[in-house]
Amino acid sequence: MHYLCGPGVMVAIPWPLGYSSSRYPSGVYTALSRYKSRRRGVCHVHHCNLDCPSPMTIILDLDDVLANLRESLQRILQEQTGIDLHWSDWQHYDLRRHYLLESPVLDELLMREQVLEICEPEAGAAEATAGLAELGLRVVIVTARGWHPRAEPISRAWLERHGVVYDDLRVVPLGGNKLHAIGDCRDIRLAVDDHPSHVERYRREGIPALIMDRPWNATAPGERVYSATEMVDYVRRLL
Repeated sequence: MHYLCGPGVMVAIPWPLGYSSSRYPSGVYTALSRYKSRRRGVCHVHHCNLDCPSPMTIILDLDDVLANLRESLQRILQEQTGIDLHWSDWQHYDLRRHYLLESPVLDELLMREQVLEICEPEAGAAEATAGLAELGLRVVIVTARGWHPRAEPISRAWLERHGVVYDDLRVVPLGGNKLHAIGDCRDIRLAVDDHPSHVERYRREGIPALIMDRPWNATAPGERVYSATEMVDYVRRLL
């Protein structure tokens, strides 16, 4: 029995540690959803007790890194506007310009259609976060969903429903900055985001950052990954 630990949380998983060498069985998702339970006892990742220093941190974006928001967005916006534009043709992420909608109308539409609730996870997202936890990393999810008044409870429910393993969720307020949201995080080893401006801000602050490859960031400079699985493999090499 192994215990995957983060600050204040623990889950017991009857499965050998190691992401790349094995597939997680379906039952692991149920176990991983208990990751948020408060931990007690010995941390078998760090071989220490609860007074150990905070582990290394990885910052993950949510939408289009862990959650496949683009496909739900495309379907809803096409149905509502009649504009047939596939997400692979989004050369930027300003949906107002793509679909000729003002911000209040767009936000109301996406809330009414429950786009945050119905989106599916990216392929391998839950397994990837489990792999990061097994590497001893503190997984902090930072999302710019602050346009939605119920972003935090909706996001937490979604993460639990899909078996995503994480230690903390930070919702950036509308007009806010992801750097402010992670100001108290220590020993940040990597950030992964699909938005070029967020990646650029991380790098300017000395935080190593990867771009999750999407059409709207095709011209952005720097290292990138193409899937959640590739992200974990990159982290393994980094450590």
